[in-house]
Amino acid sequence: MMLTLMIPAFDHADIIAGRGTLGIEPVEQLPDIDAIVVPLSGVGLIFGVAAAAKALRPEIRIVGVLMERGTAMIMSLAAGHPVEVEEVPTLAEPRSASPPCWPASSAPAVHPPSR
Repeated sequence: MMLTLMIPAFDHADIIAGRGTLGIEPVEQLPDIDAIVVPLSGVGLIFGVAAAAKALRPEIRIVGVLMERGTAMIMSLAAGHPVEVEEVPTLAEPRSASPPCWPASSAPAVHPPSR
């Protein structure tokens, strides 16, 4: 009998928790840090970073950054559900997640960027 293990890239609680270490380290090592900027594709990375960093320092600001050509997350948040977007060539990686991880993408710890 064969056993297959599926390890999700971003939308599993254990994966998100593991990525939370990236939120713990800067808070512990940089006592004056007031914001962490995280690339946004799916939400596993930013959700883990935000959960861990805000558990240690609730006032810290978490900013998600995505490329202008990768708008799946913003469009999905605006629509209230995952939406598909056309994948377009970009120099930025990771490429846009289409559809993004859901429902974790509605994480209240994530602040929209200001222009």
